[in-house]
Amino acid sequence: MATPYSLPINAVVFARVRATNSVGSNQWGYSNADPKVRVVRVFRAPSQMAQPVVTKVGTSNDLKITWKKLFDISETGGRDILEYDLVWDSGNPLGSFSSVKP
Repeated sequence: MATPYSLPINAVVFARVRATNSVGSNQWGYSNADPKVRVVRVFRAPSQMAQPVVTKVGTSNDLKITWKKLFDISETGGRDILEYDLVWDSGNPLGSFSSVKP
């Protein structure tokens, strides 16, 4: 997933603006008084998860599911993963989903 304007994840971004009319332009205004002190960094939502794997099926109440943890910046979007949401159904495509937040 690309970040806005194709900026790399964790890129440092400074902003500046000025006005122009028929007489000329004013001085640039920066995103803060000293543009070298405060910066904005580029982040995005996490990348697509790999397919979960059922590693154990026991009784109807015993099921183990694993998945690959998102680890590096390209997977996490440059931010810590706060939670993984796991949902499952009863095997019926029209059935309802159950969920758990590990």
